[in-house]
Amino acid sequence: MLFQAAVDRVPGTVVPAVSSYTRDIWPLVERVFEHARVSASADGFHADFHAAGAASMNQTRRRAVFDRLTNPDGSGTTPDGGPDGNMPTLAGTVRVTPVQYTHMHRWAYGTEGADWTDDWPGAPPPLPPDIDPTQPEELTRAALQVCVGAAMFPGIEASWLLRDDYAFAEPFRLDTAGLGAGDITKQMAVPWQADFSACSGSWWPAARPGRVYPEGGGGSVGWTRDIAESGLDMVEHWYKLGFITEQGPSLVETERQVVCRTLNLVTDRSHFSQDEVAAVLATGTPAVFKDSVYVIAEGFTPAELSVTTATPTQAQLEVFSPAITIRRADDTPVPSMTARPHALLLQDDSLPATLRQRFTFVYQIEFTNANDFVDGGGPLESQVVNLNATKSAGAAGTFVAFGFMHLTNQPNPYMLDGPTHWLSTDVRVFQIPEGETRFGLTIGGTGAAATSFIQDVLSDFNALDSAGHPFDAISSDQQDSRLELSRSVNGQRVFNFAIARVRYIGNLLSADNVRVFFRLFTTAATGLNFSETTSYRRSDVDGPVALLGLQGGRIVTIPCYGDARIDTTADALGVQTDTTNVRTLAPAGPNERHGYFGCWLDLNQTTARFPLDPTPPDGPWTTNLLSIQELIRGMHQCLVAEAHFQPDPIAPGASPASNDNLSQRNLAISESDNPGSAATHTVQHTFEIKASYRSPRTDAIAFSLRQVATVSDDVNTVRERSNAALVAQHQIRLPAGPDELMIRWNNLPRDSEMTLYMPDVDVDEVLRYAGQNYQVPRLERVDPHTLKCLPGDVTYVPLPMGRTRNIAALLTIALPDGVRQKQVFSPTVHQLSGRPRVVIGAFELTIPIANRAALGAAEVRKLSVLRHIARAIPSDDQWRGVFDRYVGQIRDRVRGFGDDPDVIEPSPDGDGVDPETRRGTRLQWLYSLLLTAAVIVFGFDSTFATVAGGLTLLAAVAAVPVWRSRTHVSRCLWLIATIAGIGLGAAVVALLSIVGPAPRAPTVLTIAALVLGMLLTLGVRWRCFRPFNTAT
Repeated sequence: MLFQAAVDRVPGTVVPAVSSYTRDIWPLVERVFEHARVSASADGFHADFHAAGAASMNQTRRRAVFDRLTNPDGSGTTPDGGPDGNMPTLAGTVRVTPVQYTHMHRWAYGTEGADWTDDWPGAPPPLPPDIDPTQPEELTRAALQVCVGAAMFPGIEASWLLRDDYAFAEPFRLDTAGLGAGDITKQMAVPWQADFSACSGSWWPAARPGRVYPEGGGGSVGWTRDIAESGLDMVEHWYKLGFITEQGPSLVETERQVVCRTLNLVTDRSHFSQDEVAAVLATGTPAVFKDSVYVIAEGFTPAELSVTTATPTQAQLEVFSPAITIRRADDTPVPSMTARPHALLLQDDSLPATLRQRFTFVYQIEFTNANDFVDGGGPLESQVVNLNATKSAGAAGTFVAFGFMHLTNQPNPYMLDGPTHWLSTDVRVFQIPEGETRFGLTIGGTGAAATSFIQDVLSDFNALDSAGHPFDAISSDQQDSRLELSRSVNGQRVFNFAIARVRYIGNLLSADNVRVFFRLFTTAATGLNFSETTSYRRSDVDGPVALLGLQGGRIVTIPCYGDARIDTTADALGVQTDTTNVRTLAPAGPNERHGYFGCWLDLNQTTARFPLDPTPPDGPWTTNLLSIQELIRGMHQCLVAEAHFQPDPIAPGASPASNDNLSQRNLAISESDNPGSAATHTVQHTFEIKASYRSPRTDAIAFSLRQVATVSDDVNTVRERSNAALVAQHQIRLPAGPDELMIRWNNLPRDSEMTLYMPDVDVDEVLRYAGQNYQVPRLERVDPHTLKCLPGDVTYVPLPMGRTRNIAALLTIALPDGVRQKQVFSPTVHQLSGRPRVVIGAFELTIPIANRAALGAAEVRKLSVLRHIARAIPSDDQWRGVFDRYVGQIRDRVRGFGDDPDVIEPSPDGDGVDPETRRGTRLQWLYSLLLTAAVIVFGFDSTFATVAGGLTLLAAVAAVPVWRSRTHVSRCLWLIATIAGIGLGAAVVALLSIVGPAPRAPTVLTIAALVLGMLLTLGVRWRCFRPFNTAT
C-alpha cells in the first residue's frame, strides 16, 4: 500500500521492469493459502493451492488465478478484455493495488525471464543472494510486511490518511511539513482493542484471525473463543489470545494462555485470638487449625512446580508446595506460628504433563505456644502478620503471593470453632419430642412449653461449673445433631433448640451485657460474611435484638430467640425482647468463665409470622404471612451465633472462620442406600450463594470507545472525537474478578456425577467467565441453567457479577453403584470472594450410606414437608425452579425406596396427609349431610318440616363459603358433593315412602330427579366423571 502511494505521489518511483517471483508474486500467493487457516470464509478453499504447487503452476493455471482478481481500475474487465473476478473477498472495497496487479499480470501472461523471474529456490523462499538484509530497504520491508494494507477503516497501524492524504518526501518516508505528533494514528480506535474486536471476519484475517487450528490437532475453532466475546472482553483479555505460527507445513494456533502463571494466597481463617490458641494448646501441642490458607498456583505445568504425583507423601508435598513465611510488619519473625501444607488439590488428577491447570495447595496453621500474643509480658492487643508465599518454577521464574492475618489478645468474649469451622464446638443443636425429658427437664407440647424449656435449661446451665458440664454431652456430630423440619414425627410434636457457650477470660473487669444473636439461614449457605445491613441486621436500640436478614428485599436469615416471639401482625420486630440471651460474664483471673445462651429454633412451626418480601422490613405485617417452616428452603439449615459485645465490634466482611465472635453450624445431610437404584443413589441439597456485588463492564462502554471516523470527517472532527474517546477510556475501572465456588470433592468417588442447578443464572455466562479465567475449565453445559462439574480434587465455578439478590442453587450428586454401607462422603462447598481473596463461607454435604430399610420412612416425611413448603413458593420466585427439581428428585427417591410418591400429600407434619385435605373432607361431608337432611325433612308434610327443611338448606348454602375459605374447592368437587347430598336424601325419602308415611315424597323425588339431571349434565360438560370422560 505504501509503495503504491510512492508510485502515485513521489516523482521518480516506478514499478520494476521485471517482477521477482519471491519478492513480488510469492508474498501474494502465500497469503491466499494461509488465509484458509485464519478465515472461516477461506477455510475449505484453495485446498491444493500450496507453496510447492504455486511455484510449479503452468500458464493456464496462473491465468486462471489472475482472472479471479478484481481489476483495481474499477473497469470490471481484465487487461485482455475479459470479465475480472471478485478476489480478494475482504470487507469493504478491498482490491490489490495497481502495482500488485501489474506483477500478477506479468506472472500470468508475461514471458518468464523477460517480464518476471522464476527465482524460486524452495520453501520457504530465502532472500535472493544479492540482497543485504541490513540495508535500509530491507529493514523497511521487515517492519512493514506484517502490517495490514487494506480495509483502512480505520485500520490497525494507521488509517486512510496515510494512504490518501499525507505527502511523502521519498518512498516510505513522510514529508513532515504540516504534520504533528500523533497525526499518523489519530483516527485509530481508542482503545485499540475496541476496533480490533469489532472487525472480525473478513476485515484483516491475517492480523486479526477469525477461525484457527489449535496446535495438537482438531478442527477449526474461533480465535477469540471463551476469551473475548465482546469489545470489553477484548480490552481486558486480549493478551491471552494465541499466536498463529508455522509448524511443519501448516499454520496453527500456539501460546494461547487463558491465565498467566500466578500465585494467589486465599485466607479462610484470617483471625486468631490468644484465648482460642491457648484453648487448643490445652489439648495438645501444636495447636492445629486445618484448611486455614490456600495457595492457588494458576497456569503451571506439573514440571514447572516439580509436581510428580497426584497423591504426594507429606515429604513430597513439602517440596511441591510454595513456602509460606510469616512475619510481622517490622519484618521480624513470628516463631511460634507456622503454615504447613497438608493437601494438594488438582482440577485434573490424572496430571497430564502438558496441561496447565490450577494447583491448589492447602495449609494448616500451627502454633507451638502462645508467646507471640504477648510482648515483654504484656498482651499485644492486636497485630497484623504478613504471609508471603514463594515458589520457584525453574526457567519460568520465581512467583510470590501475599496475605495477612490478625492476632488478637484482648479480654473479650469469644467462641471456639474447633477443627472444622462450619461445625463449631461452642454451638450445639438438638431436638426433643414432646413429653420427653432431657437435662432433668420434661418438655410439653406447645410453643409456650418450648420457650419455658430453653429458659429453664439455660438457667440450670449457667448455675453449673465448667467441669463435667451437660453442654459437653450435647453431640457435636453432624449426623447425631441434625434438626427436624417436620412439626411432628409419628404424631408427636418435635422441638429444635440451639445453645451457645461463650468464653471469657478477664482478670479484673467483667464483660457486661454480653448478648448472643441466633440467626437461621434458610438453607445451607456459602456467603456468611458479616454485614449489619443485610444478613446480620439488628435493632438500633440500647438493648438490641436480631432482626430479619434481607438481601435484595428477600429474607435470607431468620432470628430465633430465647424469649417468646411477639405478634408480628400487631408489633414491629424492634419491640421484640430477648432478655434470656443477655448476660454479664464475671472475671475469673487466668481461668475461663463460661456463659450459656440459647434459643428455640422454631423452624418447623406453622404459625404465620413473616411475608416473603417484608415491607416495611421490620413490620408489623397483616397480609401474605408465611410460617417460618414455609420460608425454609432446604432440609438442613445454617445456624450462626453472634456474640455481641459493644466494646468488641465485628468488622464488616468477617466470617465465622475469621472471627471468634461468630460461630456456625453449617451442614447438610443427604443419605444414600446400598444396594439401590439410580434414584436412591442420587443425593441432593439446596443452598444459597451470596450475591457478588461488583459490576462487570458493559458493552455500552465498549461501543462508546470504538471511535471510527468516516470519510467525511475533517481533521478537527477526528481529533475532537479521539480526545473524547481518551476521556472515556480513562473512566474505565477494571473490576475485581468474579467470586468463585470452590467445591472440594474430598473422599467423594471420582466416578460420581455432580451437577449444579441455578435457575436464576445463565450457564453460558458462567462458562464465558470460566473460559476467560481458567486454563482448565472443568465445567460442561447440561441445559441453560445447569452445569456439570467434571471430577477432580476440586472444581471451581465462577459466579456472575453485578447482582443484589442471592442465587438459589441445587447441588445434585449421582453416586456410583460401588458404594457400601457405613461409608460417609463429605464434599465441601466454599465461596471465595474476587477481591480480597478470602473464603466468605462454606458448608459440608455429608452423605452416609445406609440400609434402604432405614431410609424409606424419613424420605416419605421429607417429601411431604417439602411439598408443603413448595406450595407456599410463588411461581415467579427464584426458588420455585430449584424446589420443583428438588422435590422431583425426592419423589423419585421415594419411589426407589418402594413407596408410592403420588399418594403422599403436602403436610407440615410430614405424615403425607394434607391438613387442608382433612379440613376440606370434613366440611365436604358437612355440606353433603346438610343437603341430605334438607331433602329428607322436605319429604314430610307439615309446617315444621317446611321451616326446618328451609333452615337446613340455608345452612348448607352458608357452609359453602366456609368450606371454600378453609381449602381449595373446585367446581367438580362442589358438584359431586351436591349430587351426593341430594342423591342420598332422595334415596332416604324413597325408602320412607315405601315403609312409612312421606306425603310429599313424589314431589320431592320429582324435584330431586330434575336437579340431579341438571347437575349430571353439568358434570359431563365439566368433565367431572372419569368413567364418562377421562380428561382431567
